[in-house]
Amino acid sequence: MKSVKILAALFLTTFAMAQANATTTKTHELGVLGDGDSGYIANGFVGPDTFSDIVNFSLSGASSTISGAFLSPGVFGLTYELLFDGASLFSGAFNAGQYSFADLAPGNYQVLLNGSTRRVGSYLASYNVTAVPEPETWLMIIVGMGLVGFQLHRKQQSLRQQPLLAA
Repeated sequence: MKSVKILAALFLTTFAMAQANATTTKTHELGVLGDGDSGYIANGFVGPDTFSDIVNFSLSGASSTISGAFLSPGVFGLTYELLFDGASLFSGAFNAGQYSFADLAPGNYQVLLNGSTRRVGSYLASYNVTAVPEPETWLMIIVGMGLVGFQLHRKQQSLRQQPLLAA
């Protein structure tokens, strides 16, 4: 009888520990993103939990920057890893606030989010995609600004008053 109670207590303890250390995974599919696209992802948790969420997306067109804001009340140890076609590009810890991934080439990406909660927690992340100008575009901007400056300089030279010559 005593051994049955011990086995029952061991089973309940193991079951409770398994529930306390449960890991959930949610996959977010954002599809193909282009210049000007925006949106958000979110997830919520009840009870002690660890999570490993996956965000899948593809970028089309020229190089892009993805930026946005991240809010994670009740979530601890939130980390991320950005993968491009399976290879790790960036990894680190997310803090509430803003984030940015710059100069991303067209292709398939994954963001792996990992964290934990003690009782209740959630996260909300917004994202915006903007195009990064090509080097040729930067060159045209610089040359154009130089021409405008040159024209302003010439105009200023022609507006200067000439000294009066006394005869």
